[in-house]
Amino acid sequence: MTVAVAMSGGVDSSAAACLLLREGHTVFGATLNLWINNGLDGKPHSCCRPEDVEDARRVASHIGIPHYVLDYTAVFKEFVVDRFAADYASGRTPSPCIPCNTHIKFGRLLKEVCAIGADRLATGHYARIVGRSEDIRLARAIDRRKDQSYFLFELEREQLAKILFPLGELTKEHARQILRDAGLTIHDKQESQEICFVGSGDYVSFLERHYGLGHEAGAIIGPDGGVIGEHRGTQYFTIGQRRGLGVSGPRPYYVTSIDRKKREVRIGHKEDTYKRAFLAKDMMWTGKSPQDGDYLVQIRSRHTPAPAAVHSDIAGVARVEFHAKQSAITPGQAAVFYRDDVIEGGGWISEVL
Repeated sequence: MTVAVAMSGGVDSSAAACLLLREGHTVFGATLNLWINNGLDGKPHSCCRPEDVEDARRVASHIGIPHYVLDYTAVFKEFVVDRFAADYASGRTPSPCIPCNTHIKFGRLLKEVCAIGADRLATGHYARIVGRSEDIRLARAIDRRKDQSYFLFELEREQLAKILFPLGELTKEHARQILRDAGLTIHDKQESQEICFVGSGDYVSFLERHYGLGHEAGAIIGPDGGVIGEHRGTQYFTIGQRRGLGVSGPRPYYVTSIDRKKREVRIGHKEDTYKRAFLAKDMMWTGKSPQDGDYLVQIRSRHTPAPAAVHSDIAGVARVEFHAKQSAITPGQAAVFYRDDVIEGGGWISEVL
């Protein structure tokens, strides 16, 4: 096949390109310019830094494939960065990697590479595609520590049919070894843990600088319902947060809820962060209709999926009730439903009950 590889200049996408070439496919690389801004230190920060673009170019040259750089800054701002700001402005905690995958990598890029002759788009994500035709599904990667299926839950059947995840059956160390074998010096390149478009600065300063999301003081409400402090803005907080609350007591405090309209941040103790049920909106199902029942539900990227009962309605809203209470169920985060490591559906947490 002719396969386009989304190349970020990192280990995983480079290893994916090497693997596909080794398998005999015709391969070309595509690197996306997504966002560039000057950080608090005055230096440019971007999702694909100039040195990352250059790394992708060097890898492509080394293994002998064409390489293209595409400007996606406008569409990235619309679907990812603007949504990130809107979520925080509304008191939600966003997960920007998911809309980036949905709208940028497997939305616009997938359509463009197929339009110019690619049979498939491949990335360095750790996930697996199982089944075929009407039963094609997304499943967890073999390497559970690197599994990224949670961030891909919005991909539809038609998209999965045109996607390859060459690393889904491999470990990270295996990916690094592929690069060593190919003589590529980026085999030991480290991963960034930052929000890519925020860079090394903090996200609140980013929101202030680019979106004018300034200080809007409000009350901090204690466990007994009384005002025990004041905050500078709800965007400084997320559910389950312990540090930086500005108040102290004989026991540690944690954020338990955020009310943007009232400008209130409620805090309690660790046990108060545990809740059992929530509503999820904008539901997507891999089947033709909602499938009520029991699932393993994951509510953030590092959450261990837990058993829950799911009941949905025709309006695209589901009520999810965990068998045991879970900590820090957070509006704005995705809830993804698994059975036997396969994604059956998912949506966005809108309200904690």
